[in-house]
Amino acid sequence: MTLPLGFDSYDQDDFLPESPVILNDWPYEPDSYDDRFAEYLVVRDPSASAQLGSLRLLRTDRPHILGSVFPDLCRHDVPRGFSIREINQIHLSPTILGKRRRTVANQLASALIQYGLLMGIESFTMVIEAIWSDFVQTMGWRCEPLGPIQTIDEIQLGAFRIEVDSSAVKALRASNCYVESDMWVMEPNTGYISLQ
Repeated sequence: MTLPLGFDSYDQDDFLPESPVILNDWPYEPDSYDDRFAEYLVVRDPSASAQLGSLRLLRTDRPHILGSVFPDLCRHDVPRGFSIREINQIHLSPTILGKRRRTVANQLASALIQYGLLMGIESFTMVIEAIWSDFVQTMGWRCEPLGPIQTIDEIQLGAFRIEVDSSAVKALRASNCYVESDMWVMEPNTGYISLQ
């Protein structure tokens, strides 16, 4: 079954409020990065109007977590630029288990590549706990560590970069991780608009 995927964007300079716009059911407390440039990928269950999974994307030519908080995780300079987004605040609903949980995780991964290709994004960066690094690196996409795993406040963390190009979809398909989704953009004062 294909679940619809909503993309909530506040990255249009026209008619945007100065204060952050936060999704009503976003699972995290708003922070200083939830500004009008933050983007959100959300997997929803339309039958229950429930959020099954989500993540936030931050522009890297603006303040972001890797660049502002964890730059030492990178062996070289922190990747920055308008065509690079940082993935953070990944969330899978605790109400989904087993195979369905993996499906939602795969759908978020697939949506990242689908959205990246659509919007001209060249790569994604992320800071994750080391226990998730094998999972992220075995999805099929080109994923490289930006530096060695480090222990920070008793947590092992690593920084990674995922390349976005036409081969990424084929790679996800080959590793049985690609999930087709309907993609929608949510614009303030307009609602959801299909990107298909």
